[in-house]
Amino acid sequence: MRQLLTAFFGLVVTAQSVFAAPKIATLVLLDPVVQVIRSGKVLDIHKQETEIFGSDRIETGPEGKAKLAFENGDVVYLGPNSAVDLSAEQGKEAMKIDLNLTGKLRALVNRRPDRSFQVRTVNAVVGVKGTDFVVEEAASQTRVATFNGLVALASAQNGQSVDVPAGKQGAISPSGEVMPLTEIAGDILSGVEIAGKKLSIEEAAGSKVAP
Repeated sequence: MRQLLTAFFGLVVTAQSVFAAPKIATLVLLDPVVQVIRSGKVLDIHKQETEIFGSDRIETGPEGKAKLAFENGDVVYLGPNSAVDLSAEQGKEAMKIDLNLTGKLRALVNRRPDRSFQVRTVNAVVGVKGTDFVVEEAASQTRVATFNGLVALASAQNGQSVDVPAGKQGAISPSGEVMPLTEIAGDILSGVEIAGKKLSIEEAAGSKVAP
């Protein structure tokens, strides 16, 4: 009897842990070399669209690309050779969504009072203020290019920060230093084109691009 009760409560705890993570997005495959890891297991995602929950990890291969369509209308494009761990927590006043990134993503995010959206890398925290931007983490350096709106870029090491406006690019060095803003470099757009369309430098400098 004790063994049965132990097994029963184990199932209850497991079920609670599964349902504790809310559905926050739908994954759309743009290239099939993509995998979703949930509770330590790789999912079979041969279908075009897959529900994504607040504790999932998404990985792309050398040619892999994926689109994350969030429930509130925000969109994230994950480039090749990238990985993102999702975390979602419902607070008293707002849903907090964190994306822990290795590689590159592009996000089109609307500022909302009921939702906090951040991208974290090994050495930076990117706070979203309603914008269209790219984050790239490579060789322990983080670059952020803003196409529309404004992005707050902060060093995870020392807390120093800078606002990156539309048409500009900011960076955090491997040592955690906030680098001076520059014009957007063309190479940061590679791998995160929208709907197969490559952005021109003029578009990257501030023209609105629909998701």
